[in-house]
Amino acid sequence: MATKTFDPLAFMRDAAMTDLKHFMGPMQRRVVLDALRGEEGEYFVAKMVELAALIAAMPKTYEQDGVADPIVHLHYFIGSMDWWITEKDMGNGDDSEGQIQAFGAANLGHGWDNSMGYISIEEITQHGAELDFHFKPRPLSAVRRA
Repeated sequence: MATKTFDPLAFMRDAAMTDLKHFMGPMQRRVVLDALRGEEGEYFVAKMVELAALIAAMPKTYEQDGVADPIVHLHYFIGSMDWWITEKDMGNGDDSEGQIQAFGAANLGHGWDNSMGYISIEEITQHGAELDFHFKPRPLSAVRRA
């Protein structure tokens, strides 16, 4: 019986995609999985590992509570709508439900209001919102100015 050789690139790819499964919708996940196996696979592996590390280090619910200008860690978009995530759901610790919601601000195509609230990651991704792979964390005030 032949022994399998350890493929570190495949290991990193699989680990990152497992960590990101609740942060991307089904269509975006399929496209990324295809890209991971394509000629630019190494780029996408590095990008997914980077995103998984960013999400792992994000503040959880209430960790930025009372902060005047919280840091936005993730950006989702579709059409003229944007969601800016400042905190991930702390969940129940066993990942049985996954990332159901997060906390942040939204611009639903009609401009900003000053309120923040809970955002269903599951709902927006099921309706086609995509995780912005190139967004760099910055204060909410900087996002609103841009």
